[in-house]
Amino acid sequence: MAPSIIQLSTIWFLPESPRWLISYDRSEEAAKALKQYHGEGGETKLVRLEFEEIRAAIDHEKRSGTTTWPSMVRTKGNRYRMFLVVCMGFMSQWSGNGLVAYYLSRVMDTVGITDKNTQALVNGLINIWNFGLALTARRLICAWTRVKVGGSCGC
Repeated sequence: MAPSIIQLSTIWFLPESPRWLISYDRSEEAAKALKQYHGEGGETKLVRLEFEEIRAAIDHEKRSGTTTWPSMVRTKGNRYRMFLVVCMGFMSQWSGNGLVAYYLSRVMDTVGITDKNTQALVNGLINIWNFGLALTARRLICAWTRVKVGGSCGC
């Protein structure tokens, strides 16, 4: 419960997304955010292209009118995208990571690791390891292109 409360109380300090900023006519702030996160602080061709794509999409949405919930499954492409989103949520819950973390202390009790300090240490080391892997993956995605990273997943 405490992490949820902390998250809710700090949400007001998070920056707005570039898409939201552009939709509320705060283009300079959106460009600054895109430069920071996608241009590594500088104006690049990618940043300009992405900015214009976001602006064009928002203009198109404003001209098209409101979007409805049924529109998410109306076309074949939208149904495919919705399927991917649902599968990602389902697979992240059923992949076993949460299950292992939830029952880790019981598993360790079963295998003979009964000292609570040792269990806490193992749990902490697992979380540090996962954090390190996430940082490494982020570095690889920034250093390589997404296509190369995605292609390496098949190896």
